[in-house]
Amino acid sequence: MTNDENNLLVSNKNGMTHHMKAPHDEHSPSDERKLIASTPKPPYYAVVFSSLRTGEDEAGYGQMATRMQELAAEQPGYLGIEPARGDDGLGITVSYWQDLQSIRAWRQHSEHQLAQQLGKSRWYAAYTLRIARVEAEVSTDE
Repeated sequence: MTNDENNLLVSNKNGMTHHMKAPHDEHSPSDERKLIASTPKPPYYAVVFSSLRTGEDEAGYGQMATRMQELAAEQPGYLGIEPARGDDGLGITVSYWQDLQSIRAWRQHSEHQLAQQLGKSRWYAAYTLRIARVEAEVSTDE
């Protein structure tokens, strides 16, 4: 992933590339660090949600996405989030969690389950969810 004037270029294993915009199109250089979640020293967990949007019900999707980010931030074990979506509908959202128990509890939250159902029936043409344990982290802050 590279960042060029608020655009991200993401390549997949098949060599396809997608241009994505950071979640906030306009921000000052001092705000750029806010686009990257601040996480504790590893280990912790990353939930990587890759999706292709249908383009249906944009307003409803936007409201639900905002609500899910707010609600996730209130959950025990939540550490942060890094969302991005391209003009072609490809989205990648990485959320960070303290442990697997926190991820399970979030997945089972009733409001989040409603969002999952709407995502499957209305908003996503395809998606993949991956959970990974983060063992190491290197950043420009070091």
